[in-house]
Amino acid sequence: MAVGGTNAEYLLIHIVESVAAARYGGEVMDNESLEDLYNINEYKKNLVELGYKAETILGYGRRAKNIAEISKENSIELLVMGAHGHAALKDFIFGSTVDAVRHLVSIPVLVVRV
Repeated sequence: MAVGGTNAEYLLIHIVESVAAARYGGEVMDNESLEDLYNINEYKKNLVELGYKAETILGYGRRAKNIAEISKENSIELLVMGAHGHAALKDFIFGSTVDAVRHLVSIPVLVVRV
């Protein structure tokens, strides 16, 4: 938030990864999707209360592909992603969303360790 301040517009992106979400996309409203929708809207509400301009988008299925597509469709100028900091072996086994996304987008990606 320090980079863009209250003059920037923020798009909060979350990808729902349940089996139903991968199969049915935005048509699914399973517990995971409903919980994710509630949580992302709470983040938005908190930002708006602090004076930020924020919107939300839920994607469904494959994380990296969806984040890249949403970024392109919305003309994102800077993508900020959280990284969990798994050990190298876990990144190899589970894949690294950040690494995959940075290869799919042509915009700067700021990685924040959470």
